[in-house]
Amino acid sequence: MRGDLNERIPDLSAYRGWYAQLWDYSVSHRWLTIRFSSSERAEIYLVARLCRRISADSGWVLVDPRIEERGDALAFVDNGIDIEFEFVHLTQRSQ
Repeated sequence: MRGDLNERIPDLSAYRGWYAQLWDYSVSHRWLTIRFSSSERAEIYLVARLCRRISADSGWVLVDPRIEERGDALAFVDNGIDIEFEFVHLTQRSQ
């Protein structure tokens, strides 16, 4: 079910120590944007599309952020945060 956006699953290890914040969510379109910010670098946005399940605080410090494959889905996982979806990409602009 995953398409072209997931040909390369992003490596999120470079964002350890950054602050993550739930930034935007559309219930009807089932997409979620998480903003990664650091005082030393530009903001980055992780955009998850076709979200299936979201278990997250509104903001947290990234400890070991990663994208895992789960059958026909993907999941963003980090220190108790678990967000399951079908498509993902990183961008420098909020969607």
